[in-house]
Formats: sequence, structure tokens, C-alpha cells
Amino acid sequence: MVDRLCQGSATVTELAVPLSMGLPAVLKHLSVLEAAGIVTSEKSGRVRTYRMTADALKLAEGWLAERKALLGQPRIKPDRHRNGESLEVKEA
Repeated sequence: MVDRLCQGSATVTELAVPLSMGLPAVLKHLSVLEAAGIVTSEKSGRVRTYRMTADALKLAEGWLAERKALLGQPRIKPDRHRNGESLEVKEA
């Protein structure tokens, strides 16, 4: 869906055609994308059209950058904490 919307706006039906999922599932995915600010929608009569927001890819890039920064960092892993012993830092 995101790949298709990067090419331009599309109706729910247009987005559903190449996918092996029903319209309710497509609408659920689109509502999650809209709640996250990745897409916007506009309704004209019975037709709802979706488009990518201007900053959609920036949001995803920021999220990925945060996760990438975490890679390779030591993480705290509980070892025998139930016995009252201290936690050690282990390399991931």
C-alpha cells in the first residue's frame, strides 16, 4: 500500500486490487497508517481516497534511525535478580 501511495493518491478499491485481502482488512491497515500520520484521506460521496503525507517517509526514517542507534549497544539483562543479586550489563 505504501509503495502504491508513493506513486500518487488512490482509492481503497485501487489499493485492494493487487492484494490478497478484503476491503475491511485494507481499511484497517489504512486506518493504522492514518492514525500514525503516514497517510491522509478524503471522502467524496462514497469514495475514500488516500495519499501519503508530505512528512510520511521522514517519520519512518526517524523511527528507523532510533532503532539503528540501539544496535550494538550493551543492554541490561537480568541475571539472578530474583535472588537479590545485582544486574550485570551484557553485550548484545
